[in-house]
Amino acid sequence: MRIVYIDAQNVHKSIQELGWIISRELFYEYLQHKFATERVIIFIGYIQKYTRFYEKLSSLWYEIIFKQVLVRNDGTIKWDVDIDIAIHAMKHMYDGIVSEAYLVSWDADYNSLIDEWVHNRVFGKLLVPNLNKTLYILRKSAWWKLQPLTDIKHLIEKKQKD
Repeated sequence: MRIVYIDAQNVHKSIQELGWIISRELFYEYLQHKFATERVIIFIGYIQKYTRFYEKLSSLWYEIIFKQVLVRNDGTIKWDVDIDIAIHAMKHMYDGIVSEAYLVSWDADYNSLIDEWVHNRVFGKLLVPNLNKTLYILRKSAWWKLQPLTDIKHLIEKKQKD
């Protein structure tokens, strides 16, 4: 089974810094058509006020795995889902569920996961929001299967309503 693992906050913040927004509908369609993915799993922190957003994602066929968030004293939110993605991805690999694994993130914390995928011959592609922000160690591990989202911006960008 071809599975995509998405680090939602990582992707959202990186694309936002570049000044555009991903259309979740178009991105899902792109993943389906380009890579014939059978599951697209988005890992995201759960905040009750975003319930409608989560329902929308679910209606678009994204599988959602929620992470409890940490709200700091200053009101900022810690969203870390790295370990959750790694655990699910490794479990899927060792249970024989995944035949090809795709990751959407730029975070070098995933370097060991990608190394395991390469070693077990299930690594499909690393889709990074911002190539310039992707750390060297991660680019080194996955350079031959790196896909900057900026290269496909014209296919997945949310268009402004007139």
